[in-house]
Amino acid sequence: MRKVTKLLLLVLSLSLFLAIAFACEPSSGDNTGSTAPESDEPISFEPTADDFFEFHYIANDEKYADTYFVMMSQGMPDGVTKETYPKDIIVPSEYEGKPIIGFATSAGCTKGAVKRVVFPKTIQKVDNLRASFPNLEKIYVEEGSEWLKVKNGCLIDSDGVLVAAGKNASIPNDGSVLEIAETAFALCRDIKEITIPDSVTKIGGGAFVYSSIEKVSIGKGLSEWDWTPFAGTVKLSSITVSSKNAKYYSKNNCIIEKETKRLVQACKTSVIPAGGSVTTIGNGSFAGFVGIEEFDLDDYIDSGLYVFPRVTERKAVDLTIPEGVTCIEKSAISAAYIENLNLPKSIGEIKNRAFDMCKIGRVNYSGDIVSWNNLGLSHDIEGCMSCSSPVSYGTKFFINGVEVKEIEFPEGTTEITASFSYLSSLTKVIIPSSVTKIANRAFYKYRPSDIDIIIEYKGTIEQWNAIEKGYEIVSGKATVICIDGEVLLG
Repeated sequence: MRKVTKLLLLVLSLSLFLAIAFACEPSSGDNTGSTAPESDEPISFEPTADDFFEFHYIANDEKYADTYFVMMSQGMPDGVTKETYPKDIIVPSEYEGKPIIGFATSAGCTKGAVKRVVFPKTIQKVDNLRASFPNLEKIYVEEGSEWLKVKNGCLIDSDGVLVAAGKNASIPNDGSVLEIAETAFALCRDIKEITIPDSVTKIGGGAFVYSSIEKVSIGKGLSEWDWTPFAGTVKLSSITVSSKNAKYYSKNNCIIEKETKRLVQACKTSVIPAGGSVTTIGNGSFAGFVGIEEFDLDDYIDSGLYVFPRVTERKAVDLTIPEGVTCIEKSAISAAYIENLNLPKSIGEIKNRAFDMCKIGRVNYSGDIVSWNNLGLSHDIEGCMSCSSPVSYGTKFFINGVEVKEIEFPEGTTEITASFSYLSSLTKVIIPSSVTKIANRAFYKYRPSDIDIIIEYKGTIEQWNAIEKGYEIVSGKATVICIDGEVLLG
């Protein structure tokens, strides 16, 4: 499939990029789209003026050469404001005498005023429609289209992909939908329950992001789960999958992959099953809803979906990762408000940005200093506070009920990682002469005003100078007390 452009999708803690593909085969299936509006308000079928769009010529594609795909223009046409922007968009069928075969979206093209959109029968592929029109209510397709159809308020393409949903839409349960596309239900605030039928095999990334869905029931056919489809769904309190599903099962409002024991999706009421039935907390599985009660989505849409939406209501909660979990993946618990984070000694890996943009009051770890250091937590880029350690957010850190204020690494330790970076309560570190490497920002403090740190080294100044050291081991300056003198650090 030919990648025509790249676009910026909705963001959580960071930007998410998607690729748009336009190659697809025509379908001879029945088209239930309509040119007649299902509303008391009339809709004009005269194409919206060209200056509302960006037209992109496809020149060298073997199959689609000499055609166009179209995007909404990033700017505003002359004389048009947000208040006067049209609520109806009628996509043109041609430009400069050439057919328009696709509709895409990109950063800066979000138009919150648009309520209804009409596609001509020339359009073969539509991508991320709700990223352009997050307040979309109704979708229409010109009669005679071989490529698109509308069922139950949903736009479905010829490959069985549910591209976008309108107001009060529901997924057809007639076998016509095989996949739910990225952002298909994004920012839908009128749909409370969703049943994903047995025919659906894949849910795309961000498919339900920032929606108001409260209950999700998943059929037996789902076999592919893309990244963070339910990120920011702060109302979601029930998520289950059919007991006949071959790949996934549900327990305690968690969706778990059977073979890998990987938790792929949670919700606000989830309790991670104990007893070793879950070994991995998957990428984005708790993203954007832990401790969050409400977002200002109107402001988010008005911003063009550029930034993480402003949290208007929050209540910090406790989160327990049970014994048996060995890995927490990237962005697994991002953008969360946590009072107590309870981590088991079984944890063997916490990946970069696992707790990105979190506010954590206290981390309780049931292992020991050595096992925490051996996790090898580190910073992914220089100067970035979004490292993998959950104690890097100004939290208090307790190991087996005792707050970590002084650390003595045992003799035999060869490397000190950044697992204790940004730990504001840390006042003293004792380092054995066996250490040969100290990581970037190993004892860096969250704020310059935090308590100064004392470093004792059980070796000579010469041995200390021979240690391989990362950048900014401490914030500001510190004195290293060696057995034969002192060294200024920083």
